[in-house]
Order: sequence, then structure tokens, then C-alpha cells
Amino acid sequence: MKTLHRTYGFPVKTRLWILKETLVAACKVYISNRLGSNRWIPLPEVIVQEGDIPSGYIDAVVQRIDRVIRFVARNTGHLCLYLGYARAVVLRKLGTEAILNIGLNNCSAGKKIEGHCWLSINDRVVYEDKDQHLLYPLKMGASADSATTYWIGQADEELLIHRLKKG
Repeated sequence: MKTLHRTYGFPVKTRLWILKETLVAACKVYISNRLGSNRWIPLPEVIVQEGDIPSGYIDAVVQRIDRVIRFVARNTGHLCLYLGYARAVVLRKLGTEAILNIGLNNCSAGKKIEGHCWLSINDRVVYEDKDQHLLYPLKMGASADSATTYWIGQADEELLIHRLKKG
């Protein structure tokens, strides 16, 4: 009888919580993008849990988040932002010190800005298929709560050094 109430090792209540948190995170990113807001949506504090959370459990949670986000944000052109933000929100609420990384390239005037978002846990990039994060080698700093870290690309690094030498 218990197996009827479980799918993928999660009770129904947990599955619904993950779904709710993921959809709320996706809505926050969507609204922020549509409003053209230049304010970043803060990530929640890490909720301290008793004991360590097994990595297999975290992987299963991320798989559920990814399924939802890949469905609701598939045509946005900002899939990595939706994935990164939703993963960070849920994992931080589960007690994992997840850091959202945002990298930008071609920030100089007149060029199309390119970017990528990724997640890191304990200074290790996680849940990335490709090494796209390597395109953003220069760390610019972190948000006040240290939940988000900002990076720029190689071309912008050279532009920044040139401007610092001039000024």
C-alpha cells in the first residue's frame, strides 16, 4: 500500500512541495524578465537540516526540478537561468549551500550580451553537461548574502583591464 503513495522515492507531500517551489521560482524569473527589472531576485537563506542529505536524494530532487523547468521554460531562451535559480532555491531550502553563478560576455556597447548560469556546491560546478562556465574566467564578486556569484568572459576581462589602465 505504501508503494502506491510513492514515486521515485518521494512521498506525495514532498513531490508537491518540490513542484510548488520550482513553479514559484520559475514565475519569479519570468516576472523579473518581463518587467525588465534590473534587480536580482534574492535566493533564500540555507535552512539548516539535521544530518547530511545524501547526494542521491539531491540528484533525484534536481531531476524533478529539471523536468518541470524544461517544460515550463522551454521556449524562453533563458533555460539556464530558470534551471539555475529553481535548483538553487529548492536546494537551499533543503539545507544545501548551493551558489548560483551568473556569467556574462560581450558587455561592451553595441554587442549582443551572452551569458550562462550554473550552480556550484562547495566550490564545485554541478549539474552541467558542458564546460560553458569556463567561458567566464574572471570573478567579479558576489551578492551581499553570497548566494550569487558574478563572472565575466575573456573579452570583457581585457576591456576591463584597458579601462582600469586608462582611469
